[in-house]
Amino acid sequence: MLSLFVFSAACMGYIFLYQPLQLFLEGEKKKSVNLFLKTLGAFATSAVTLVLIGLY
Repeated sequence: MLSLFVFSAACMGYIFLYQPLQLFLEGEKKKSVNLFLKTLGAFATSAVTLVLIGLY
């Protein structure tokens, strides 16, 4: 179970942070923040949808 959690955390970190961090380091701060917030919003929307489906 612990290895599954670590793998999941590593994948989520890569998905959430790699591209925005790359943009940030290239000097495109606004694009970086925008991409990060869009990714976070998409994840939150899908998580809420799955929870609501599970409750139904």
